[in-house]
Amino acid sequence: ERESENENGRDAVVKGRVVSHRANFVHVRLQQNESPAVKTDTKENGTIGEEGEGGEFEKEELLCVTRQVLKKMKRSVLVGDFVEVSSIDWTLGHGVVNTVLPRKSIFQTPAVANVEIAIVMFSLKDPPLEQHQINRFLVAAEGADLPEDVVVVLNKRDLVPEEVTQSWVKRLESWGYNAIPVSTREGLGVDKVCDALEGKLGVIVGPSGVGKSSLINAINTSSGVSRDKEVMDTLSISGVDEDQSSEVELLDVGEVSARTGRGKHTTRNISLINLSNGGFLADTPGFNQPRLLNITARELPGCFPEITERLKAGKCDFKNCVHIKEPGCAVKGDWERYPMYVSMYEEVKLMEDQAKKMGSKKEKREGDVRMKTRQGGKIHAEPRLNRKKHRRTSRKLSKQQFKQ
Repeated sequence: ERESENENGRDAVVKGRVVSHRANFVHVRLQQNESPAVKTDTKENGTIGEEGEGGEFEKEELLCVTRQVLKKMKRSVLVGDFVEVSSIDWTLGHGVVNTVLPRKSIFQTPAVANVEIAIVMFSLKDPPLEQHQINRFLVAAEGADLPEDVVVVLNKRDLVPEEVTQSWVKRLESWGYNAIPVSTREGLGVDKVCDALEGKLGVIVGPSGVGKSSLINAINTSSGVSRDKEVMDTLSISGVDEDQSSEVELLDVGEVSARTGRGKHTTRNISLINLSNGGFLADTPGFNQPRLLNITARELPGCFPEITERLKAGKCDFKNCVHIKEPGCAVKGDWERYPMYVSMYEEVKLMEDQAKKMGSKKEKREGDVRMKTRQGGKIHAEPRLNRKKHRRTSRKLSKQQFKQ
């Protein structure tokens, strides 16, 4: 029995990347040379992969659940995470995620890990551009502190005059962003978006109805991008025929609501799309107002390129200047988004003050994880248990409570 388990790889630990997350299940795409060949007679047992010699299949993805200890440590598994998978059943393609490897970055809304570049997408018409909405999306993207600059995409350029498109391009350029006007219907400008994503993991965000799924479909059909084989049923894995795997799977595209003029929620789950140029693109659900949860008042000025450029030209008189009412400030001035900066600063400062009034408990200060050194000097993370909930009361204390 032990030999059969070793043969199927149940004791093996492999590494991979989470490509989709649905309910309590995650799909993990294995790294190269991590997938052994599994002998099987037919494809009816739910094997995913390509057939080799002698009826062997190589696994490309595993349908996994998350180990409960990660939930106790409040370590969520996000799309884009690199993870370690154990307890693998290579025949059925199932496994258990037991470790989340360190993240290089995290995009909060929507939650995607190890993002390198953010594409913030808007439409020039249906739904129209709103300055307040644009600013919140841009500030939220800058607050993620990604390695690459934020890319702004303006869709539906074919629905408005060229003068309107160029006016918005120049306006965004004055804010510090190089906008890419595109038309997903006619395929204009899609190649520039592909070049920006080459060899990187990107996330595409924006309001509902701006054409995020349409842009992904345009990339798929224009540059030979192949979508990851995604398991639609979270409870079972079905076989993939060669004819189906060679076809490009297009995403569902919804219409803009005629009553509200806004988009409808067509994409409901986050999934990674594997690009032929070596990059990945995270398709995310649309939302209209991103929240500034993980941006502090001290970090907010760095989310405005205009402030960064003004501080390079000259310094403020005070080191802790917040660029609101301080004398000798090098930032205060007549630039377009300054009122929006003041409004966002007051919003973020109010949230910080409310958090301070609530205080912090000991468990929150210490965290949910503690590190322990095991034999051989290997550092292992384990959950920090609540003493009142998980520890037994001593006999001495029990007697004292009984006497009282």
